[in-house]
Amino acid sequence: MTEEKKVTPVSHPLRQKHKLLILEDNILLSLGRHTLFVQEFPFLSKLEVIYKSYGNNVNKKGCGCGGGGSNTGSSSGMSEETKRHILNEIKKEIISLSQEKKNKFKEMLNTELVRIFYLGNDGKVTIETF
Repeated sequence: MTEEKKVTPVSHPLRQKHKLLILEDNILLSLGRHTLFVQEFPFLSKLEVIYKSYGNNVNKKGCGCGGGGSNTGSSSGMSEETKRHILNEIKKEIISLSQEKKNKFKEMLNTELVRIFYLGNDGKVTIETF
């Protein structure tokens, strides 16, 4: 009779909860392509207009802060300014979520905290952490 060894599962680093996730534009754009996120947060479907305009080059420009950058746009006509405006509006919608929905958002992202940089109504960069 062979002795069965008890195997202790090893914690995988990608499964560990993050302390802080900075929600940059490229992360936000990727969330809009995940069905589960769009079902839970329907406003992410507004990103579809960016996908249609930019295709696979959607993340090529900008650092993710929502400011600056070239205004050359895509071959189909969407300017970087329009793209930044859409992303900024979605960030504002995330900020305005109920605490329950914010908790769900964090749970789905596997993080303790989310930090968002966006342009406030006064045109200044605003930082929110929840």
